[in-house]
Amino acid sequence: MYLFLDEVQVVPGWEKFVRRLLERRASYIYITGSSSRLLSYEPASTLRGRSFTQKLFPLSFREFLQFKGFHIPKVLTEDDRGIIRSYLKEYLLYGGFPELVRYDEIMKVRTLQEYLDLVIYRDLVERYGIEKLGALRALIRVTVRNFARKSSVRRLHTMLLFMGARISVNKVYEYFSYL
Repeated sequence: MYLFLDEVQVVPGWEKFVRRLLERRASYIYITGSSSRLLSYEPASTLRGRSFTQKLFPLSFREFLQFKGFHIPKVLTEDDRGIIRSYLKEYLLYGGFPELVRYDEIMKVRTLQEYLDLVIYRDLVERYGIEKLGALRALIRVTVRNFARKSSVRRLHTMLLFMGARISVNKVYEYFSYL
């Protein structure tokens, strides 16, 4: 028997249930989810020696090209280079989430915003009990907009204060460590 459990981390005591099933050795169990709780060591310690973690990452650029139906020839023409540059721009702008590859621009932006809301905000708030959600959103915004610049937590703090976020330097350190 194969049992697939998705987002099971929301069910209290799920680890004990899964452990009982594993001890019976009558099934293969696959647990999937996007919550940071599943990425932590909590389930692994409960299921120690009985689990194998496989993290799924977004597409590499080569995989992205394959999703787009473009196969890199051994010798590149100018047209090929132009296509690759165009795809690289798209990849850098929207990332390598497989679901987004064939979406139009508006759906890509909406889906990425939803990912940001679900994965970052809710997971961080749920996992770490963050109370200053506005400050966290501002910190994410500042960090993303300045990703290629050298920065410090003190500088980020100053930028957040300028944006109207009421947050201490220690909270910025804390929130940044969560990110």
